[in-house]
Amino acid sequence: MCVSPKRVVVTDTVADAFISQYTAAFANQKVGDPFDPETTVGPVSSPAAAAILQDQYQDAIDKGATVLVAGGRSDDDTAFYKLAVLTDITRDMRLYHEEPFGPIGIIHRVSDANAAIVLANDSKHGLGGTVFGQDLKEAQRVAEAIDAGMVGINQYLGAPVEIPFGGTKASGVGRELGSSGLDAFANIKTYSLA
Repeated sequence: MCVSPKRVVVTDTVADAFISQYTAAFANQKVGDPFDPETTVGPVSSPAAAAILQDQYQDAIDKGATVLVAGGRSDDDTAFYKLAVLTDITRDMRLYHEEPFGPIGIIHRVSDANAAIVLANDSKHGLGGTVFGQDLKEAQRVAEAIDAGMVGINQYLGAPVEIPFGGTKASGVGRELGSSGLDAFANIKTYSLA
């Protein structure tokens, strides 16, 4: 899903506690048949998509990423992909610049909120993001500084139909949904009267 969180930027003050809980959540998922009640994660969109994910994952590992939860493609050329969590992603890795459309969690650890803003904006993508923080004023400052079409504060924004949906940079131009999205389907006429 395009709006699923894939890249997490976390400050040093909360990183250890966050990483512990995040990796536990990934490690406790069951990949399999989506009709099986025990399954928590189904397949990605296609075997080709799973192959791309595997290439991105392996590229990061080969270039020095740290594996926090080992994952990867199943051996049977299906669309199933075991969840993975990586950290120490650098600019020379595909996962730094390419969006993984599958269950690869990426954690970037930074010193403070300003470093988080710089890292968050160092992307050709800009669909959405989420900022969590106890200081609401600071969370709003960070959210305003992130170059994205949508940013949730202390909650995952998702894509409710009542609000405009769309991104910035390579993540799109314009909006759909909400009253702003309706304008794309209207022929607005301008009159001039003398």
